[in-house]
Amino acid sequence: MTNKKAEIKRILIFVFIAFVITWIPEIIMTKTVGFEEYFFSPKYTIITLYTMLTPAIANVLTRLITKEGWAESYLHLHLQKNVKYYLFAAFFPAVGSIIGGMLVSIFFGRLDFGASFEEYSPMFMVGASLTLISAALPQAFYCFGEEFGWRAYLYPKLEKLVGVPGAVIIGGIIWGVWHAPLTVVGHNFGTDYWGFPWLGVILMCLFCIFIGAVLMWLTKKTGSVYPAAIAHAVNNGANLTPLFANDYPENTEGSWLFMVIFIPTFILGAVIFILMLRQSKKTSPVD
Repeated sequence: MTNKKAEIKRILIFVFIAFVITWIPEIIMTKTVGFEEYFFSPKYTIITLYTMLTPAIANVLTRLITKEGWAESYLHLHLQKNVKYYLFAAFFPAVGSIIGGMLVSIFFGRLDFGASFEEYSPMFMVGASLTLISAALPQAFYCFGEEFGWRAYLYPKLEKLVGVPGAVIIGGIIWGVWHAPLTVVGHNFGTDYWGFPWLGVILMCLFCIFIGAVLMWLTKKTGSVYPAAIAHAVNNGANLTPLFANDYPENTEGSWLFMVIFIPTFILGAVIFILMLRQSKKTSPVD
């Protein structure tokens, strides 16, 4: 039986810690040295990396504060019988970004495979894809910081209280809002778009709902946080969109480009959400 009061208390403590220890340094840094200098300058790399680890820190602190212990930590690799999920985690974001590049061309320019292959040979495309994926994988250590917080702590607790739909939607909104201090200064979509900056926060929440469904599914399927960390890292680092995005207007708003590029992720997230929902209904105890 789930102790709902205890779980709600842990969720509230976790969210409070995760937001406070992330937002305070981000707001201070953007106000004092500016977003570009803080987030992209090597001078402040240690602070940037710290903010990516804060959900994991919140997980650890919440467990210590509430004396919860380490049950359901999702820290085991569970490689046996789960290699296919690890491979899926490594490749689906890259494939999605290629399809997203094609969609950008269809919506904002023209889809011209000839132009793409004139500029990039097939061997170059394969090599670039594998290089970007392999280069992104080491970032899984930093993305582990987020995944150990969201997928290995918050989402399972939300699922116990409000089921799969609540975990995906509420968890995605919390995760999206957590990004807000950087979204409102242009990190995700830039600053030159209609509805800046609050439309950007809404879009970030929307994206986090759909990609969060995929990452939650990977975590549930494997019982491990590492596939989600790998997928998160490749999603952040293996941007193959430019290989097929031809001749779209440079002044296209970042918010619209974002929506189009991530259509594959939205579709995949919706499909996986439905699959998880069906599975949860099959495994729910009959009253």
